[in-house]
Amino acid sequence: MKYPCLIYSGKREINGVYIYDLLVRKAHTGNQIGKLLMEQACRDFPDQSVYVMSDVDVYYEKLGYMREGTIFEVIAL
Repeated sequence: MKYPCLIYSGKREINGVYIYDLLVRKAHTGNQIGKLLMEQACRDFPDQSVYVMSDVDVYYEKLGYMREGTIFEVIAL
C-alpha cells in the first residue's frame, strides 16, 4: 500500500511529548490517519504523556482527548 505524505513533528520534554504539527493531505482526510499517528506517538513514547497543541479543537475533542489548559492530552487506546 502506498502511503500519502504525512508529517508529524513534536518535541520530547521532561514532562511529556508535545505534538505541535500534525498534517494530513486533504485528499486523505477522513481515513483516521491523524488518529493513527497520535496512537503511534503514544506507542513510541510509552513512558511519557503525549500532548497535542492545535487550533482544531473539535477534532481532538471528538477523539476523546482531554483538554489540559490550551492543549490536549492524548489518551492512548
